[in-house]
Amino acid sequence: MSKQFRLLILASLLVATLLGCGSTPEATATLPTQAPGDTALAPTLPPPTPVPTKAAPASSTPRPTPTPEEGTPSPIPPSPTATSPKASAEPSSTALAAPPTFTATTQPAAKYPAPVLLNPPDAVPITWNYTALLEWSPVGKLAPDEYYDLQLDAYLETTGKPWYGDYVYTKDTSFRVEGAFKAPFHPPQEQGRAIVYWWVRVVRKTGEDANGKPLGVDISPPSLKRNFITESKPE
Repeated sequence: MSKQFRLLILASLLVATLLGCGSTPEATATLPTQAPGDTALAPTLPPPTPVPTKAAPASSTPRPTPTPEEGTPSPIPPSPTATSPKASAEPSSTALAAPPTFTATTQPAAKYPAPVLLNPPDAVPITWNYTALLEWSPVGKLAPDEYYDLQLDAYLETTGKPWYGDYVYTKDTSFRVEGAFKAPFHPPQEQGRAIVYWWVRVVRKTGEDANGKPLGVDISPPSLKRNFITESKPE
């Protein structure tokens, strides 16, 4: 090989070497390493800058906070031990008021049953000179102070107004309506006839009134009522 060719090759190598040595190596970031047992914390990034939010415009008139009477309370999630609405709505047995108690009042039992009327039948007419025999069934043996109380009440047939009434105590189970006892039951001619209702009950005599009429207390229910007709008095 010629000397000039070798010099050319050396010159090329030299130029290449100089070019490689003249370039600046790129800096490499070296991360700090943490030795074992080192408690120093790595640097943290700065907190992000908060972005301001647009506030809602305030109302010109303040709204009062609703009270339990005015507003609706926020729903509260049921507790696992809370009772169901159906169970809580049912009243407790101890909360019910006891029903009021009433004391029964009983009337004393009658000593005798009500007499049963026998004769005459209803609506029998009785003239001025005619007598009527009223009969009823016995209720048993009466004590010395016990009587049958025969009641008679007369009403005018035309107007229905009361006309006359009377009563008599007797130990018998019949009574003949006649004479002075019967006369007031006959209305005068201008009044027409009278309907006389009669019934019987048992009483215990307790005394007499100012006119000598006997007084007593009932010891039996009254019988049913019957009636007869009294003609008006003759002129």
